[in-house]
Amino acid sequence: MRKTPFKKIKNFFMKIQKKLQQGSVVTWVLFILIIGSGLALLLFFKQAPNTPILKTQPSTDTTTIENPIDSNDAVTDKEDITPIDPEDVIVDPNDYQKELLDEDAITSAYESGDSSNCEKIAYNKKLKQECLDNLNYPNIIRSGNEKECKKLYDKTLRQECFDKIYFSAALDTSNLSLCNKVDSKNLREQCSNKVKLLIGSRSKDITTCESITNFVIKQDCLDEYQYTLAIDNDELSSCDSIIRPELKIKCQTIINNNQTVTALANEPTSAKIVTTTEKLLSCEHLQGESQSTCRNESNYLLAFEKKDLSYCDKITADAKKSECYHQQSENLDRFYIRQAIASHELSSCYKIINPGLKAVCLDSI
Repeated sequence: MRKTPFKKIKNFFMKIQKKLQQGSVVTWVLFILIIGSGLALLLFFKQAPNTPILKTQPSTDTTTIENPIDSNDAVTDKEDITPIDPEDVIVDPNDYQKELLDEDAITSAYESGDSSNCEKIAYNKKLKQECLDNLNYPNIIRSGNEKECKKLYDKTLRQECFDKIYFSAALDTSNLSLCNKVDSKNLREQCSNKVKLLIGSRSKDITTCESITNFVIKQDCLDEYQYTLAIDNDELSSCDSIIRPELKIKCQTIINNNQTVTALANEPTSAKIVTTTEKLLSCEHLQGESQSTCRNESNYLLAFEKKDLSYCDKITADAKKSECYHQQSENLDRFYIRQAIASHELSSCYKIINPGLKAVCLDSI
């Protein structure tokens, strides 16, 4: 019968046991060596339990390299190539990196105010559209071109764009039909009321103001209507129908000023408008006090005729010179008031010397 490996080992240790019992020194040494070798193997495998066992394969490449190139020499062939920092280029960014790149792009766009920078948002389509809408919206509103509103991606913002442009255009042109294009009900009503305020305040028909639905705007319209009516008819009593205090005071002030200017314009001037050039030349034929009086009188008249008070400076008599400045300045002020009323030009008011009278003229034209 053939012995198994286990029985062979058992027989081996039984022989060792008999030798040990006989007390042979060689047998004890051999036993200690065997035990030590086993412990050494156990310790080795315990320290490196996961160390893989490498198996080398014979090379099948029979090519012989006679002159191998040194690695340092190989680099010299690529000296002109600039090294690229791996952190500068993200070949395949993950979700977090994509989010950071898009955030940097939208921040740059908002800081510069340039909508073209929104195109740099490469990964989040919704964020890109939001960026374009936010930067394009105010520019479209300022342009007043409703066709540009179609470029907006957000539906609500796009309709709001149309409404605001129609609203502004309606107020600029006093066109009620543009208010009907406003989609928002509240904004459409507000548009209609404000346009009616503009129309009603200049209209001779009070029904436009009465059709306004907002009470505050309606009262403003009625006040403006009464104000225009009072100024046009120069009726101080019409100002009493105005509810707004500051507008009522303005109405009363303007009508009082108008009536003052009208009264001054109707007053006869004390200066007789005559040509005095020949008279001044004739003074040269006189002598003494007669010549001086003739010259003073001529310069007095020329101050008004030439609309130039510097002629008063040529008067030698102090009393006559003072009278010239006082009287002729008043005559010139009245002349310029009449001229301003006739021509409706503010330039005549600015020629008035008296500050109070000048203010009245400016307020009335």
